[in-house]
Amino acid sequence: MEKKDYSIQHQKAYLFIAFAQLTDSDVSQEEIDKIYTKIKQWGGQEQSHEEFEQVMEEAKSWYLSNTNPDHVHEVVLDIAEDFNKQEWFNPIYKSIVVHDLIAIAKADEDFHSNEKQWIEELAKIWDTPIQL
Repeated sequence: MEKKDYSIQHQKAYLFIAFAQLTDSDVSQEEIDKIYTKIKQWGGQEQSHEEFEQVMEEAKSWYLSNTNPDHVHEVVLDIAEDFNKQEWFNPIYKSIVVHDLIAIAKADEDFHSNEKQWIEELAKIWDTPIQL
């Protein structure tokens, strides 16, 4: 499926999964748990557990359909640029997503330079100040 076929929650899940996998190639259980927590928050209280699990499975399948690092990076940048064009993606949401990425990066207590680089790249696209 193409990105346009996925919800915002799917796209954010893809972004977080790709971030965790490609930045240090070793996704810890702590990072997985943090991703699930952050994505669940975006589903709201009205989202059932089954609906949430379906979103996560679809996002994982989307990611696994082409794990070529160049392709994944291109998809992540495309998602970031699309989010940036959305009216709802205001400075508050931009900051939340950047801080979610930082929380995922720090979940395993090993904040890699690649993780910092990705966060800086996305924050620049979103014109969001950060301190790492």
